[in-house]
Amino acid sequence: RVTSERHPDMVLGEGAREKGAIADKIPDDGTTAGIGYRVAPRSGAPKRVRAAYTSDDGLAELVNAVKAPGLRIVA
Repeated sequence: RVTSERHPDMVLGEGAREKGAIADKIPDDGTTAGIGYRVAPRSGAPKRVRAAYTSDDGLAELVNAVKAPGLRIVA
């Protein structure tokens, strides 16, 4: 997410926003964490992507589960 219409072009290259990288239109709320744009290597077209995101509460839950007594990890 960016805050200006000029930022997608600055980050992804001239004309990126015109081609669809509307990163300034991604809402600023927790439900959109990890959403962004990248440029496809062959076509040069911007593609919307979403990186994995885990909240602090989710990470704390994971840590507690892993530290649970009697946990047995089988590989």
